This record gives sequence, C-alpha cells and structure tokens, in this order.
Amino acid sequence: MATCGTINRAASLCGCQPHMPAVRLTINMSKNEVTVEIFNPQGVYPSKTVICENIAYLLSKNIPMLVSELQVPRTFWRERDKHREMLFGSFLLTRKSFPCFSFHPHPIAIMHFKNTTISEAITQAVGTISFKRKLRCLYDPYTGKGDSSNPVAYIKRIRSLDAYIDLFHAPQISFPDLVSRLGSQYNINKHHFRPEFVSTLYRKLYYSSRLIHIAVHYFVNAARLVHESFIEDAGLNLNLVLEAIIEDFSKVYSLRDKKQAIEKLKETVLLPHNHMEFLEELYDARNEFLAHIDKNMFTESQNINDPDRYCFEHFESVSWLLRMYVKQIELYKCKKQ
Repeated sequence: MATCGTINRAASLCGCQPHMPAVRLTINMSKNEVTVEIFNPQGVYPSKTVICENIAYLLSKNIPMLVSELQVPRTFWRERDKHREMLFGSFLLTRKSFPCFSFHPHPIAIMHFKNTTISEAITQAVGTISFKRKLRCLYDPYTGKGDSSNPVAYIKRIRSLDAYIDLFHAPQISFPDLVSRLGSQYNINKHHFRPEFVSTLYRKLYYSSRLIHIAVHYFVNAARLVHESFIEDAGLNLNLVLEAIIEDFSKVYSLRDKKQAIEKLKETVLLPHNHMEFLEELYDARNEFLAHIDKNMFTESQNINDPDRYCFEHFESVSWLLRMYVKQIELYKCKKQ
C-alpha cells in the first residue's frame, strides 16, 4: 500500500500542497499499466489536482491530464470508464448552478507507463511534461511520421515499450512542440473547490448503485452538451438523469408503480427553493415536446428554442437532486443495517 509520504511527494510535484487531506488517500499500489491522458483543449477544466484511489486529475504546466490504471483483463476498460465519469461528476457537483467544467471525452495524447503505480506514473508524467524525462513517441506512420516502411511492425515495437507517448491521433509534431502549443490553449476555470470534497464525493458516487452511475454519466454528458451549445440534447440528458434516479428509488423502496415512486421521491428528497418544481417542469417539457418533434418549429410558438424551459435553470435543480439523493439513500441504507 502507498504511504502518505509517497503520495504527498507525487502531489507536490504537480503543485498540490504536500499535506492536504485530498492526497492522503490510500492509492492502489499494485503494479499495472497506467495511462496519463492529456485532455483535448476543447473543454473547460478544474484548476486543482485531485488524487483518488484509482484515478487522478492532474494539472501541471497548465496542462490538464487524467491518470488512471488499466488492469488485466482488458474488460477493465469498462471499469475505468466508470471511474472517469464518477470523477467528472464529482467536479461538476462542486457547484450546483450552470456547469463550470466540461471534460472532453477524447484525449489529444496518451502517456503509457507499464508495471507501475498511480503515484509513480504521476511523477513520470510531470517529468515528461517538464522535459526532464524523454519518452519514445508513437506517431501515425501512415502520414509519413515514424517508420512508414513497415507501419504494423513500427506500431507493435513502440507499444511493447515500458513507457511511451501515443501521438497517433495528435498533430504530427514533436512532443515538446505539442506541449508548448497546448499550454496556452486550455480554458482553466478558477472556480474554487476543496480537493478533499471532490475525492469524498467521488467515493460516494463510485460506491453507489449502477443506476446512479448511469445518472452521473448523463449528467456529465449534459454539461458537455451545454458548453457545446447542443441545448436540446442537454435537456434530454438531464431528463435521463431523472429517469435513472426514479428507477433507482423504485428499487430501493420496492415500488413498482412509477407515479407512486415519483410522489414518494418528492416527499423523501427535500430540495431547497423551487427546485422540485423546476424538475417537474423539465419532466413535462420532455413529455410535451423535447422528446418529440416541435411542430411549431420556426414559428412564433416554437418551444425548442426556449432553453429556460428545459435546460439552463434545470441543470442546477438536477445537480441538487443528484447530491441530495445520494446522501438520502446513503442514510436510508445505514438505517436499514
């Protein structure tokens, strides 16, 4: 197991305070392949590093990265996707109003470190980004970079190394040039949050039910879609968050009737202000027009171009519901035990 000292040293390399509670977590120290994904600049990213049990968000040299381990068998890809979404959702839930972050789903480059740990990979990644450590790069040989004489052998040779950088889908330039170019392109949101709060929320979400995991996925997706101005799609994803929570609530309380489950949910999870009314409005909007064609499109009576009816104000309400619901279910299960 990792010691606090080991994790604190890794955190101090990327700009964290060495004794913050957020980095005093027990990290899985088994030797696995660890990937460090460099986020695509087309996103909005947090300003602080957060290290969790099997995953970490790392900010170094103004470049946001996602550190996660890949175990054998390869089916762990699905498990890793769950880790990612729960971490992204935890960041978003630090502010319940308009989404302050948007995590692009596809990295621009990936560093691979085999037979290592999360904390060791963080140290190596920071050294690579700072040009103190040099790694071989995998370019796209079909564009003329790398060994174009035998592309398949070239790809296998680079991927067999203990550490390398996958630039196959990145601009085909040298890694130092790519890092220098990327540093000024990121939108780093200065929204204040406590890293230890994010790590605690991540743990709660991760150990929740699969339906909550599904709800968080749609919530993260809604944030991306809002930032990319796909507002109707964002509204639909917010509705899917509601659907997942209602179904989970029905299972927890053994309710078969959906209407009964919705009414009991309203009584059980108490939201501040008028947020429950906004959730009802969001649900009605879906039934009225959001999941169907807007037959009044391009007329004065169109509904689809009125995001206040199904998205902007409702994102905050869904944030409140997700946070309060997870807390309420945790308390309910504790009482049953």
